[in-house]
Amino acid sequence: MIWITDVDGLFIFVNNIWCIFTGRNIGEELGLNWIQDVHPDEINDLLDLYKISVDTRTAFSYEFRFRRIDNVYRWLIMNGVPRLNDDGVFLGLIGTCTDITTQKEMSSTSIKLMMN
Repeated sequence: MIWITDVDGLFIFVNNIWCIFTGRNIGEELGLNWIQDVHPDEINDLLDLYKISVDTRTAFSYEFRFRRIDNVYRWLIMNGVPRLNDDGVFLGLIGTCTDITTQKEMSSTSIKLMMN
């Protein structure tokens, strides 16, 4: 899933894959509306890191649970990097979210097997 923000960190674009994942149209995901699907246990830490990244114009990466269209939480890794114009002026962030649920489950299974 791909997303783009403005200089204040508000989403101005999400791609079609994002919309398929959430079941909503692009307009419903703009601004900070996407936050509603972040798992309550991770929302504060994600928002803190996200705000720091926007304020300091630095890259970030964060793993969190995000609600899919079927109301099932999936593990995502969100990566964001500064978006600059040709003169180096900060335009916002651009990033991706990748579903890593299978990897998390496989890792958890491997740890359990090693402990037995």
